[in-house]
Amino acid sequence: MAYRPAARLIPDNPMAGVLREAQRAARQPGPRGRQGDQGEPGPPGPPGPPGVQGPAGPRGEPPAATVVSTAADGRATWVYARPFTQPPVVTATAVDPDPSDPRGLFVTLEAVTATQASVRVWQSTGVLVGGQTAVPAGAGVKVHVMAAGTLT
Repeated sequence: MAYRPAARLIPDNPMAGVLREAQRAARQPGPRGRQGDQGEPGPPGPPGPPGVQGPAGPRGEPPAATVVSTAADGRATWVYARPFTQPPVVTATAVDPDPSDPRGLFVTLEAVTATQASVRVWQSTGVLVGGQTAVPAGAGVKVHVMAAGTLT
């Protein structure tokens, strides 16, 4: 009597056809009988030639830059001469007015839009002062600001 797996006996069983085909494929010999394990892959071939260079893109706008001075609260706002299509990439560096002072300055970007950038300069205190280790730098600190993006 022939053996019939239970999967064949259940109607509307999608696995029955899959199992039947798997058994049928396993019984069929390869080109010269059953095939053995696959061998190791060979060494890669030589690299092909480089492709054709595409056309050059449009020349970008030079970055916009300026020097701004801080107000008494350590903030400065720069309104760009020409607005950008979207908020640009902005970098800012503070110029230390007293290099002999061991306390350092650092700049934070508070807001960047397509029309302006706001920065704030902080001065480290070195110790905890009123719950802070930095205070606003005060008025007159020069900040070099640069913005790069697509102008309108």
